[in-house]
Amino acid sequence: MSSIDANKKNLEYFNEYYNKGDYDRNKVVVDDWMWVFDKIIKEARGPVIDLGCGDGSNTIYLLNKGKDVAPCDGAINAVYNMRRNFPETRTAICFDMLTVFPFANSATDLPSSARGRQTKSRSAARGW
Repeated sequence: MSSIDANKKNLEYFNEYYNKGDYDRNKVVVDDWMWVFDKIIKEARGPVIDLGCGDGSNTIYLLNKGKDVAPCDGAINAVYNMRRNFPETRTAICFDMLTVFPFANSATDLPSSARGRQTKSRSAARGW
């Protein structure tokens, strides 16, 4: 399978995953590991771009720290949920992170990304 096909299959999976309609802000489980970055988060200026925002577990943590968050995901249903559940964030953006990055180089000094981290609550990809 080519990387393009794998990416397409991945997006289809997550679009279906986030289409279940059970994504309410009050049900989002905050990631239990982000505290290790509190110093960096505190010092960050400008918005934090949450790449692969999913259900908002990083976003809610960052909002609780008083940060301006720009949630992004390749799955349009994750983006719809973010817009509904977190109206105080910047407009959530849907884009293919493998092909385009719709932000200027100076847009942020702290990107957050969903990459390879296990949480106690679920098997989910998280990381920086």
